[in-house]
Amino acid sequence: MKFFYFFGFILWLAATLFFRIAGHYILVPNVLILTMTFLVTIPLIITVTFPLYKFKKLNNDNIMKAALSIALPGMLLDIISFLNFNTVFPNLQANGSTYFGAWLLFAYSLILMTGFIKISTDKKA
Repeated sequence: MKFFYFFGFILWLAATLFFRIAGHYILVPNVLILTMTFLVTIPLIITVTFPLYKFKKLNNDNIMKAALSIALPGMLLDIISFLNFNTVFPNLQANGSTYFGAWLLFAYSLILMTGFIKISTDKKA
């Protein structure tokens, strides 16, 4: 599972850098933009998790462990991000923390949900 912890760290780092650079464009008090941000997250999470589970040929029991291992580093590191929100995300407005927090809960929930979905990693399926 070390690989998935590392992958979770890289995913957290990429998302943190993305929101540090471009978060002020998508975490704004605009229902359409926020809705699109949340909707785009669904295929993004599917794209970065399921192919990885298949590539690593995980059985369904190990997929749950992998999903937890992917989510955990970011969940822990985002504690630091939130405690230093204005420093880590200087481009985001004050209300951006609310939208960002909601998005994080949504994204981590999606990652964890991928652990409950049974997939076939058998090439014959």
